[in-house]
Amino acid sequence: MMTHMCVSSTTRAAMERGFLTTLIKDACATRAIEFDGVVISGETVHRKALAELTLISKITSLSNFSQEYFGVNV
Repeated sequence: MMTHMCVSSTTRAAMERGFLTTLIKDACATRAIEFDGVVISGETVHRKALAELTLISKITSLSNFSQEYFGVNV
């Protein structure tokens, strides 16, 4: 799923319905996009989308999530 599309929309919809969400940042990605003749790298698009979602979601890595919730290092 693309971070700036499906992941962002789903996270926002969950917040609007009263859910607290945790987003695993290395379990999603996106692709480069072009705007006004400039190509924006997938990494930049991904990081921008995650930065916006920090206001409504806990954002963590899979490793941190696994350790925190299951006591397992991945």
